[in-house]
Amino acid sequence: MSHYNLGRFEEAKSLLRKEIPVAQRAVGESEYTTLRMRWLYARALYEDDGATLDDLREAVTTLEEIERTARRVFGGAHPLTVDIENRLRESRGTFAAAAAPRHMSSAQQVVRIEIGEPIPTGIGVGPAFLMVAFAAAIFLYCAWDASTAPAPRAPEL
Repeated sequence: MSHYNLGRFEEAKSLLRKEIPVAQRAVGESEYTTLRMRWLYARALYEDDGATLDDLREAVTTLEEIERTARRVFGGAHPLTVDIENRLRESRGTFAAAAAPRHMSSAQQVVRIEIGEPIPTGIGVGPAFLMVAFAAAIFLYCAWDASTAPAPRAPEL
């Protein structure tokens, strides 16, 4: 963990790759320590400035797996489950930003991600974001120019 805290992600990943299988054999897949180690491994993958798309994809996949396990074992309100959910959102955003075509504007990338359009690995956002994304898409993609819009009229009394 100190390698991770010092930002020495390569060393942290190397150590965790060796120790996670040991923990899984010794105490099991669903045990707190094992889940916490996998959580740290995923964070080391996606928080590394030199992370590749494969690293980011692995981080998302790992967090998705341990989120399901933590929710089943500890419940949705447990601090570890909440932390995993937060990191899963962050890692998905990091992956989506890295995977988005460079010619798109930031706003277009956000809309593309929010509406759940498949990105290169097929990871998308669920239907909960569709309403917001639809409104954002209309706002961003319509070439509305406020300077040519008619002035608002006062309501008739």
